[in-house]
Order: sequence, then structure tokens, then C-alpha cells
Amino acid sequence: MDFTLVAVRDDGNNPPLDKFGWHVLLNVQGKIRIGDPVNIIQHPNGNNKAIVVHNSNLLHLENGTDIDKYCYYSGDTEEGSSGSPVFNNRWEIVALHHKAVPKTDRNGNIVDKNGRAMSEKRYKDNPEEISYEANEGIRVSRLVQAIKDSAITNSSQKIIRDNLIKLWSEPAAHKRGLKAAETEI
Repeated sequence: MDFTLVAVRDDGNNPPLDKFGWHVLLNVQGKIRIGDPVNIIQHPNGNNKAIVVHNSNLLHLENGTDIDKYCYYSGDTEEGSSGSPVFNNRWEIVALHHKAVPKTDRNGNIVDKNGRAMSEKRYKDNPEEISYEANEGIRVSRLVQAIKDSAITNSSQKIIRDNLIKLWSEPAAHKRGLKAAETEI
């Protein structure tokens, strides 16, 4: 599912971590509908933050199919933005950005910005010429379920995971996370 979960220890020498706020990963469906806007916060290739808030909408999602772990949306993401959070208009994370989806012709060939089929060599050598039709993100509800279902043998890691899932499930956890970020350090 192309994600890594990382725990950070509060060392007591800096402002407490909970003062920085957090975003809850809600294990529910229905946080967004086709056509609703999406907002993406990205640090492409580790560069400065870039925020996408205009002309970005949820395009497609399915349930009960082999691609139901993904959702598809428009938005101007840049290479190196995998792992970026994709938010709905209430700043709830709905997906984890995974990749851009290139346009293809009816024969399955990737096409350039002029609609011409590209050879494999050409699209690998000139990725800036590729025409993209959407972005693909891993749905948060599927991600949370994978975290819950993961087999963790290390007892301290299991406790951290279980506490995180519990935090995400608490009523108003989303609002508490956002509120903490508003507090001046």
C-alpha cells in the first residue's frame, strides 16, 4: 500500500509533540463524493511545501472491485509527491497520494500532450511530455484497515499501533488535532 508508519518520541527538550497538532485517519467511508474538491499538501522531491486547492476534484472511486483501495482525483501534483495527504474540504484526509495516471490511447499506449502515442523509450526519456488524466491515491479507509490488520510481533510496536488506532477512533479527535495546531508554542 506504499506507506510507512513512524513513531516519534517526545524527548522533553523541545515543545511537546502534541502542541504541533495532527490529522486523524478516519476508518469510515463517505468522507467525500465524486465531484467534491480535494486539497493536496505536497513537498515534491523534498522541496518547499506546495498546496493544491484549486481545480482539484474527486473523479472516481469504487467499492468491491480489485481497485477499490484507490481513488482518483484531479490536481496539479508534482513528481516526488507520493505520500502527500489528500484532504476533503473539511481537512479530513481521504487518501495518501500514490502516483499520477498517464492518459492512454485505445491500444493502451501512453500518449503525449498532443495526443500522440509514445514509445517506452520516449516516455522514460521525456516524462515532461506525458499527458496525465488523473492522480491515484490510496483511500484512507483502506489504509487504516491495513494498519489494523497488520501482524505486529513486537509488543511495544503493537501497543503504539493500538493506541494510534484508539486515538483516531475517539469522538472529536479530528477537531482536537486541528485545535492543537492553532495553539502558540
